[in-house]
Parts: sequence; C-alpha cells; structure tokens
Amino acid sequence: MKKHQFDIQDEQDAIRLAIRRIASCLGKTPTQKEYKTERKENEPSLEQITYRLGTWSAAVHKAGLEPNPSQHPPRQPEITKQQLADEFIREPCGIGVSP
Repeated sequence: MKKHQFDIQDEQDAIRLAIRRIASCLGKTPTQKEYKTERKENEPSLEQITYRLGTWSAAVHKAGLEPNPSQHPPRQPEITKQQLADEFIREPCGIGVSP
C-alpha cells in the first residue's frame, strides 16, 4: 500500500528534526556515524533516512545544514599540456651534466 503524502511529509519532518537536534548537540553537522551514535530510539534510523531521501547528504540539505566536507584528500590541480612539455624539455639543474 502506498503511503499518503502527509505521512511522507511527517517522516521527512521527523528526519529534519532529528538531524537538527543532533547538530545542535554537537555544534556541527553530524556524520552518519555520529547520527547513529546520538539518535534517540524514537528517531528515524540511518537506513530509514537513506531509504526516504536517497543519501545522507540529501537528508542534511533537507535539514537546512551543509554537508561535511569529503574525507578524500584534495585533488591536485590539473597539469596543462604546455606545463608537461615545458617540464619534459627543461634542462636538469646541473646534476650529472658535463660541459
């Protein structure tokens, strides 16, 4: 049986309130792990949140918060073809070069 739109809205409201409550306690946007640790028994589980909203980041956005930055190291800037060519033809710094 399909859920009524008001039931879906109530679930989304409960998700937003739970995330905001935990964010308020922590003083920052909670991670998934922090949410699991800090959530109360009557609040939606992480699995319910991701089922309803798709991703944790989407849930955080719906709660009006900014997602935590990615845990991946920052990417190095792209090297242009010209920079690569310049490096390739650059002369060594006098190491092993005889006159």
